[in-house]
Amino acid sequence: MKKTTAGPSTPQPAEYASRSTQDDTSFGVYQSWNCSRWQLASATDPTYAAAHAGLAGVLIETPNTLGGPDSKRKALEEARRAIALDPGLPLAYATLILYYRDAEMDWAKARAACADSVQKFPNSAQILVMCASVEGILLDRAHALQLARRAVAIDPLSPRMHGFLMFFLYQNGEFDEALKEADFAIQRGPSNAFLYRHQALILAAKGDPEGGLKAIDDARARFGGVAGDWQPVRGYLLGLLKRRSEGEHLIGEYSKQGAPPLHIGLIYLGMGEQAKALTFFEQSLVTEDRADLAHAIPEYYMRVLDGEPRFEALKRKLGIPAY
Repeated sequence: MKKTTAGPSTPQPAEYASRSTQDDTSFGVYQSWNCSRWQLASATDPTYAAAHAGLAGVLIETPNTLGGPDSKRKALEEARRAIALDPGLPLAYATLILYYRDAEMDWAKARAACADSVQKFPNSAQILVMCASVEGILLDRAHALQLARRAVAIDPLSPRMHGFLMFFLYQNGEFDEALKEADFAIQRGPSNAFLYRHQALILAAKGDPEGGLKAIDDARARFGGVAGDWQPVRGYLLGLLKRRSEGEHLIGEYSKQGAPPLHIGLIYLGMGEQAKALTFFEQSLVTEDRADLAHAIPEYYMRVLDGEPRFEALKRKLGIPAY
């Protein structure tokens, strides 16, 4: 008998709809645990499609770390196995989209998989937000926002869906509505650094970086976490506030902890050091941050770089069209 749901332990590809700044250590520990549980589940019941989809998702998000050098191949095999085991499981198709988006970074295949999946499951919120993320990366912000609104209409009580709508509203420059969605998601859902970071970024985009910094510091005091949860956005906000010495100190301390180039680039962007920021973004092209860089391109804070030749070259290297 096919298993189409597995209660609270079922993997949620919507969580991967947008990669965001996060600490490699805490994320790695969490994904190691995830990998173990999905390996155990799929070994215990090889016909359990959701377990194969969950394992594929972990392998995609931790390339070469948990799955070894063959992690991409294994991830694709697991995603396809999930679909073969249960062609009626939206989760399996969402994971295949995730594979094309983050492992292969093949936008044409990702869009084709989205078109097929949305046709099969027009009322799957998790597929809609996954496809919204693909459209966001490709800078079709209006389409991304349309898909996110559909996801919320289908699942109006889900804090996760409202969080993603917040994200795409922010990308689209619709800050007032984005803040309302952030408030809804924060009030109704579990603590999530992604939400607080973007709440802070939205406030900054509205001209209130001081309010954004307060939101970040309050959340950090309440929830703790690790450097990658808060420091990139915090440093960006310090830069906007012209608190350069604090920003440079943060860069120094964070760099000692192995900060990814993408995170350091964001801080320099806040300082107005666009050339330095672009140097770090370019470094991300040849690291495991490459997919994260693609996800960062549509962020509203990146718009300050639009038209800059090095930034446009970055987009071309990632296969992102100019709009």
